[in-house]
Amino acid sequence: AAYCGYVLVIMSLYWITECLPIAVTSLLPVLLFPIFNILSSNATSQIYFQDIQMLFFGGLVLAIGIEKTGLHERVALKIIMFFGSDPKWLLLGVMTVTGFLSLWISNTASSSMMLPIVVALVKQLAKYNPAFSNKKTIPSVSYNKVNDASNLDTNTGFKVEHVTYNDDEGTFHEETSEEHIANEELQTPAGKKLMKGFCLGIAYSASVGGSGSLVGTTPNLLLKGFFDTNYPDGGLNFLTYLLFSLPAAAMVVLASWIVLAVIWLPKSELMFFKKKPKTAAGDQLKKMIKNRYDQLGPISFDQISVGILFVLCVLLWLTREPIVDGWHRFFGYDKYVSDTTPAILIVILSFVWPKNNIFQGHKYEHLLKWSDMINFPWDVILLGGGSLAIAKGFQESGLSTWIGDILKDVMPEQKGLALLIILLFCGFGTEFTSNTSMASIFIPIANSLASSIGIIPHYFLMPMTVCVSFAFLFPVATPPNAIVFGSGYIKIKDMIISGISLKIIGIAVLMMAANVWLYPIFPNATIATNTNVTESFKQVTFASNL
Repeated sequence: AAYCGYVLVIMSLYWITECLPIAVTSLLPVLLFPIFNILSSNATSQIYFQDIQMLFFGGLVLAIGIEKTGLHERVALKIIMFFGSDPKWLLLGVMTVTGFLSLWISNTASSSMMLPIVVALVKQLAKYNPAFSNKKTIPSVSYNKVNDASNLDTNTGFKVEHVTYNDDEGTFHEETSEEHIANEELQTPAGKKLMKGFCLGIAYSASVGGSGSLVGTTPNLLLKGFFDTNYPDGGLNFLTYLLFSLPAAAMVVLASWIVLAVIWLPKSELMFFKKKPKTAAGDQLKKMIKNRYDQLGPISFDQISVGILFVLCVLLWLTREPIVDGWHRFFGYDKYVSDTTPAILIVILSFVWPKNNIFQGHKYEHLLKWSDMINFPWDVILLGGGSLAIAKGFQESGLSTWIGDILKDVMPEQKGLALLIILLFCGFGTEFTSNTSMASIFIPIANSLASSIGIIPHYFLMPMTVCVSFAFLFPVATPPNAIVFGSGYIKIKDMIISGISLKIIGIAVLMMAANVWLYPIFPNATIATNTNVTESFKQVTFASNL
């Protein structure tokens, strides 16, 4: 137990300080566990590519296909067109789109894609809306997609602002051009505040949206991997996670919209249900959005193909173990089929499916090529493996029992108060390190506490996993914050002003979720344990109990 504790401390320090690359730190259990006789080299190595890692692999490949074809931008512009030109409703539309995209692709990709679109929208608002403009003509706003200068539309006047950071929800390092004078291009205080509100809306909805589905961000999959190893009959799958986390994420995004609108929009724009007359600003904005959408051209065959594969994958995830008997029953129940099965099916189809319609005489070309995987985030796979290895070492060494006994003496006996302390600690701790690191460290610790108190593991682990994605206060907390901060339109104090209230709201929502709708989703769950529970843990499925 002492040796395992030593490995945990070393890895935690390395993850937080990033004195080694996060992926390299994640390999330490392969070296140290056999040396300290915690786990054999063979047993440790097998952890790094378990079922949950394959699920993560499949989700990332699907996201690569969506980004390669540009389907996500088409969907984003279409939804924004639906919300109209009123600033408050447009802000809600932007946040809805960003949050939805982050359910399926990385929050880094969704926020970096949405930022240049939003900058152009706000430029039009500030230019034509009398609430944000003056008589002076406003120059072009400038920004570029992070890490993808090749996609820069030179006709928009966007200017490159370089931001580099760890791609897996980690720390970033900013390089700000001295010539970047973004805020000077917005001539009025109201226009500058409008830009701040929209930029923060992108960052917050991207982070919160990623917490809403099992494949949205790395901590969610780490939780699934922990349950697969320690509570294989614990009832946690794509659907049950969605049922718990999506309502909470939607409530926090809605609260974020209200907070940002109140703080950053003029009072004249806060008449939420009063219909405003048509204005020149609204017409110009609608025209600009439509022109941007029309520039994409008609929807292409590869976009349709990726859309079909995406919908098929989500349907297979949702119907594997739904309210009635799912399709997995035809293949030996959960003994043989998991959420990984449809994910890998879609991966294989993506490399087989034609990019163009071969029935119209086009040459056969793969929808996805292996060369598209050149920038695949393999470090995320290693990070997940390292986190799961630490959790397994906790169990095998007896460290989990020891920590659980200590926490039982320190933490309050009331489970609600204990959960509040966990959420406060993880919620504010994730502001200073990556959410993946926080989840990796505290999932086994929270499980030990649940065991010592004598409650189901879901009560602590699920709200805590969602909470580590609620990073609202600092740029270093998560890539979406880093991306919008690097644009030059917001300052750290702007994040703190908006983020502190959202942090409190997010924790309150998760407290409600844990006490209101968690138990109906997992009605037969038994208490947490620090030992191998494969034999003793009672089979729980949301479907069968409804």
